[in-house]
Amino acid sequence: MAKENKKTVLSVLLFLLVFGGLWTIATFYDLQISQLVTKNIFNETGFLTDSWFGNLFETVGMFPAYFGSATVCVILFYFFGKCKLKLPVRIIGAVCCYAVGVYYLQGAFRDVFKYPFNHLLVDTGETANTLTAVEYFLSALTFSMYLLIVRKVPFAVWKRLLWFAVAYSCMAFVAGESVSLVKDAVQRVRYRTLFWGVQNGVGTSVSDYYTAWYQVSSFKEIFANTPVSGYADWKNSFPSSHTASAGFSYAVIMLINALDIHKKSQKILLWTVPIVWTGLTAFARILVGAHFLSDVLIGGTFSFVSMILVREIFLCRFSHVKNLLQNKKLLETERKTACPDLSSESETVIKIKL
Repeated sequence: MAKENKKTVLSVLLFLLVFGGLWTIATFYDLQISQLVTKNIFNETGFLTDSWFGNLFETVGMFPAYFGSATVCVILFYFFGKCKLKLPVRIIGAVCCYAVGVYYLQGAFRDVFKYPFNHLLVDTGETANTLTAVEYFLSALTFSMYLLIVRKVPFAVWKRLLWFAVAYSCMAFVAGESVSLVKDAVQRVRYRTLFWGVQNGVGTSVSDYYTAWYQVSSFKEIFANTPVSGYADWKNSFPSSHTASAGFSYAVIMLINALDIHKKSQKILLWTVPIVWTGLTAFARILVGAHFLSDVLIGGTFSFVSMILVREIFLCRFSHVKNLLQNKKLLETERKTACPDLSSESETVIKIKL
């Protein structure tokens, strides 16, 4: 127990140290970091870039959110399909899970078409309905293939994954709503919007209308009636939805508890993959001028902290908290045993003398 508690405390301290360090850097050097990273990156539009790395992760960075939600639907689909509920309930449940899974995967294919077309300046207005139909077709095909690939998984595993599905759903809700609430309240102008403004006579420097993460922007109206407002994401920089969605990949860490994984190499892999994916997406968002360091830091942290909280509640059942409290009580008992109450001893001595 003592070893586990020590590991928990060290993990928390490491997180606070890394987050605090990056947060301090972002607070003082947000603008300078964006200026350095995006140097000579924008194309003739003054708003978009030709960086293959940045554009790639702009397209696929949010995939963990879409595929994570689809995975929850797969878990519930097979649970309803193999459980002992009445047949009509099972059929309705499975059909609903299939429909919702296809809906979530459509978001992934929407991004696959949307971002490349945006960068190519292709107007998809006339073909919007056709594109949507293609997206849903590809989504249904992908979801069906997903179901076929995992069809031989035993029902006992699906039952164990139910709590993972609940935890993921809560994580997605908490992180997603947190990002949306802060984004709507702050409405921070993106760096590439500021850069575009300088190139088109809106301000003489990107610092003219820059606001720090802790300031509610009062400059967004300056850009509202300019051509840049034609880009749907010209504002709402803080925090980063892309990075938060990429951070949904942290959910795979919960599989360690859901499936009772003990192999060290598998644990390391399940921790490393989401950290790398979220980090690459975060850097890509800074590279294309869509976000500042503080934006991606908070976006990813919302997802990570949400995962830690729901994991502790639904999968660990507060085991780390209980161990820490028990250890505290144990230390208190040992202290009292080693150092008895001196005040009571003093009263006894005084009585004897009297």
